[in-house]
Amino acid sequence: MEQILKSISSFLWGAPVLILLAAVGLLFGFRTKFFQFRKFGYILKNTAGEMFKKGGGAKGKEGTLTPLQAVCSALAGCVGTANIAGVATAMVGPISFLGLIIANLSRQLLKTYRHSQLILGSALFGMIVLVGGQLIVEHVYSYAVPVSVFITVGGGLYFLYLLLTRKKV
Repeated sequence: MEQILKSISSFLWGAPVLILLAAVGLLFGFRTKFFQFRKFGYILKNTAGEMFKKGGGAKGKEGTLTPLQAVCSALAGCVGTANIAGVATAMVGPISFLGLIIANLSRQLLKTYRHSQLILGSALFGMIVLVGGQLIVEHVYSYAVPVSVFITVGGGLYFLYLLLTRKKV
């Protein structure tokens, strides 16, 4: 079994992943009508171009952000969030990834914004998924593979499902 998993892993982490990444990039490009290319001049003019205007560029009202400040703040937030998620996954392992996915699933299943219900539902749903997944792996399929492998595979498939079915861009 271990040899089969190693051969699948070595096959997948090569050209298929690169092809999948390129295909997903093209898919999102088509869904957004390639706005990153169509609006490139507008983006540059309103962000980096503002720095080089006479008089120091765009000055907002008191307490507002210039376009460049808004872009930098958004970029810093995205990078910071990605770093937090990456460090959590590296330190704790796929369990943090399971936590992110379970929180999303419980929000979809419970259809509420009440935090007391969401926290309790996430905890219970997480326990059920983790224990159920381990039981299925060990007793139904008789594999001695860690459950973290299946968490990563299942979570990745669910994440791709979310990316491909959401209509909001």
